[in-house]
Amino acid sequence: MAWHGFFLGILLAGTSQAGPELDALLQALEGSAPEEHPALVAAFVEQQRDAGGLPVTDMSGEVVFVYLGGPDTQEVRLVGDFLPESPMNVTWGRGEPMQRTGDVFHARRRFEPGARLDYAFDVDGERIPDPLNPRTLFSGTGDGEVSELVMPGHRLQSAARVWPDVARGTLQEIQEEWADPAVRVYLPADFDPQRRYPVIYTGDGGAWIEYIGLPVILDNLIGSGDIEPVIAVMVDAPGNRGAWHSYNPDFIAYYQRVVAHVDQHFPTLARPEGRVLAGSSSAGRAVLHAALERPDLFSRVAVLSPSMHGPLFPLADYLSGEKQPDPSLEVWMAAGTYEGSIERDTRVLEAWLERAGTRKSVSYSAQGHSFGFWRECAVLLLRHFFPTPPGETQALPASG
Repeated sequence: MAWHGFFLGILLAGTSQAGPELDALLQALEGSAPEEHPALVAAFVEQQRDAGGLPVTDMSGEVVFVYLGGPDTQEVRLVGDFLPESPMNVTWGRGEPMQRTGDVFHARRRFEPGARLDYAFDVDGERIPDPLNPRTLFSGTGDGEVSELVMPGHRLQSAARVWPDVARGTLQEIQEEWADPAVRVYLPADFDPQRRYPVIYTGDGGAWIEYIGLPVILDNLIGSGDIEPVIAVMVDAPGNRGAWHSYNPDFIAYYQRVVAHVDQHFPTLARPEGRVLAGSSSAGRAVLHAALERPDLFSRVAVLSPSMHGPLFPLADYLSGEKQPDPSLEVWMAAGTYEGSIERDTRVLEAWLERAGTRKSVSYSAQGHSFGFWRECAVLLLRHFFPTPPGETQALPASG
């Protein structure tokens, strides 16, 4: 039992230091009998939960991932945003094998102190979230539910979580024969039909509702007075999402029809500057193309992690300078520094917008191609495009 006191003494004496705390556990495991291992591991897990949870992180950027296996566990691999299939593909690859000491599988990595990333474990061929980490979210690139790593220097956007005692808006689907893909409209709490509202339109509407949580974010920001009341129109993509977002004229024609219907049936600011068009990933290139081609519909666009894979000829005249963006266009863009070629594409677009003299705001963050990233982007872009007039802003809950 002497090892218990040695190990716990090391843990309790120090601050949160990822490497030394794992080293203490491994040293204790290697110097003790197998029957003592469960108690040592349980003490380690309890201490880490009390100190801030798992994975173990510190402000230097070091991270320790831990998976508690069993005698039948053969291999555990770490997968995540930071281990893509290739620099040109944001899909997660096979990851890297974790080291084993007894039944404890462990891996060390180093990230920016302000990073927020998605990860999972591949346990004998089955991908699962980290059982020791309560933070989970849905990942498209990670094939389902995964875990969220939040480094000590990252401040989560509190408006992306459900706040109690905030009035809720309503969500309704447009019931028209032509409305396929589906179109859903968010109306803010205390909706006033005598008032004229700006509108945000999104691609991949179902994802913006379920995984990004746009209605919840709008409830929070409107309810707190952080932004002015806004109508949101979330437009789904058809089954062939890639073709729909590949500079497809049907995409623009459909949004034109949606805009006409919304302006006819809801009290909107029915002019280009009263509308924001937002999209992420392949929808990012689609909304940028739509705003360039139809400034009479949209003069403000939010481009999140634009996946520019595929033919670029529809944008060639713009990128070469033969065609210029409409002077009214305003672009908000964001990319994660763990998105490989998508980050590079965003920087190319940023340089082009600079040369064209287009109004722009660009945000880069130590994150990956993730709904968690776009959820935080949604908070930022709403604050950018729909700020409450001076004197009307109320106090907001702290981020965290």
